[in-house]
Formats: sequence, structure tokens, C-alpha cells
Amino acid sequence: MGYLHRTLRNSLFRGPILLSVGLIILLSTACGAVELGGSPAFGRTYQGPILEITMLDMIKVPQVTYSSFLARPFSGPTLTVTLLDLFHVQEIFSLENDQPTNHIRPSSSDRQLVVIRAFVANRTNAPVQLDFDHIQAQLETEDGIVYDALHIPKPEIFYYYEEEGQSKNLQLIRGVQRLEENFELHGYLVFEIPTLAKIANLTWRTGDNIVIGFEGYQSREILKASSEETELVLIHARVGNHAATNVQLDMNSEPAQLRSTDGGRYLSLKLPDSKAQYQYENAGQRISVPIIRGVQELEKAFELNGWLIFDVPKSTPLNRFRWSAGGDVIIITF
Repeated sequence: MGYLHRTLRNSLFRGPILLSVGLIILLSTACGAVELGGSPAFGRTYQGPILEITMLDMIKVPQVTYSSFLARPFSGPTLTVTLLDLFHVQEIFSLENDQPTNHIRPSSSDRQLVVIRAFVANRTNAPVQLDFDHIQAQLETEDGIVYDALHIPKPEIFYYYEEEGQSKNLQLIRGVQRLEENFELHGYLVFEIPTLAKIANLTWRTGDNIVIGFEGYQSREILKASSEETELVLIHARVGNHAATNVQLDMNSEPAQLRSTDGGRYLSLKLPDSKAQYQYENAGQRISVPIIRGVQELEKAFELNGWLIFDVPKSTPLNRFRWSAGGDVIIITF
């Protein structure tokens, strides 16, 4: 989840570099993202002497978030645990006839509810019994105090939380569950900790023992456009190496470019070359976008599948994408 996807190339479409015109714009105003992937250039593979480039999508977003531990898998002998989100809420509640019934609130004004969304995968060749009634996950704060995930009974009662005036479903991980081989369990854990406490780590104790350390990691930082006059443009691309040798891609010294009909040129952002994972929001869901960045070696017959981020003035008439890393210069007109 969220990691740069490097795979062995299949038989990709090969053909001359074509110029295509006519951009079909699909607006999705409810989710805050604007999709721009309707051109015939999207989904086609353009080949240079060394590389093959396929533009898969282009969207505009007001911001992206990033974290060093969210969307990163942590594995034990039995399970793999991936944390997808971490946030705070004032309360969680259940609804009956559109009216709140059961409430869970912090026990005092100096405490808060921490909600963690996770998915758990069974890595073994046999089913695993997960007993969340008796063995809960734990959060440890920097002062060494440990807090168990709240034991919330009655799995037939569904809980929600409020975000921007809307009730959002909170599918809790609880009870006793049998996780079959090669299956995953998705859901939320809820903790109550002091408001000023800083989380040091999470320990997953049900079915395995996996410690996820938070020290030195970004929790969920925000990357915004540089000004009110600009916006972030995300390009989803696939880069394949069809040469006879490995190729070094240096995105720091040879960033990709977006060009506009009025002569503007915009470089892909030089994001930190770290393990930070990036996400954008679409219809209330956070979508992971593995970033093509830094310096990396692309083996022969392999490909990278990832995203590039640009900071572009709003309403800019974009019409070209230019790739130059790895020794090829490939220009795609859309």
C-alpha cells in the first residue's frame, strides 16, 4: 500500500511517439479533485531508445498529505499490519432512527480519542484466530505509559464519527474473528490518551506481536500549493526500461516537466528522498500515491509505476508532458 511499484514488464504496446489533441475534462467537485485523464494520450505507451513512458492519469488537488509510517506495511511471522490513517475525534456514537444512541467520549476534558485505520493481512498458509476481546492493540506514549485499544462490545451496533458535519462509518476491529490464509481485515481501532501525550509506538498483539515505532516519523503533514494562485497537479505514469542494461533515473537533476500552450514550463517537485508516503483525498477516501523521486536504478525489463507532483498556476492550459531522466527525452502532447 502506497509503495512505489516496480514490476517486470509485460509485452507493452510499442509504437511511434504520437501527438494527440483534445482534452476531455471530467470534473468531480464533490471530492475536491479534478480528473483530467480523458485525452487519447493517456493510457498509450510512448517509446524512446531506452525507456517507455505511459501517462495513466492527471488530476488536480488542493493538497496532499504525507507520512513516514502511514501506508507502510510492518510484518511479523504471522501477520502484516498497515496503518492507513490516524486522527482525533471528540466522540463516536451509534445511530438509531437518525438519532445518536450509544456515545463513547473521553473520560475527562484533558483526554482525547485517537482513531487508527488499519488493515491486517494473514501471511501464513493457515487460518489465524484473532481475539480482540481479550488481546487489544496498545499505544505507548513517549513517557512510557501504555494504553489499550478500547474494548467496544456488541458488534451488531455500528459506530460513526462526525467530520465536517457528516456522519462517517467507523467499522471497528473487535470481537473474535477468524482470518483465513491470504485474507485481509480492514477497520478502525479507538484509543483514549491524554491530549498532550505524544505517541511513541503502536504494538499489534492479536495473532502476532508487531511494534510500529512513530519516533522520527511524520504523522500526517500537509503539502499545499505554493500560493493561492497555484494548485497541485498529479501525474500518474509508468516508466519501463526496454534497454539491454540497467538505467539510473535521477529525478533531482532531471525532473519531469509540464508545459502549457502559453510557453510555461513547470518542473516536478523535488520531494524528500525518504520513506514518506503521500495521499490525496477523493470522495472522503484518502488515496495513496507512490512518488517517483530521488535517484534510483531501473533494472532492464522492469518498470516503475508511480506519481509526480507539480505546482502550477490555476487555469493554466497544459498541453505537454516531458520526460528526460535516464537518457531519453520523450515528449507527450495531450
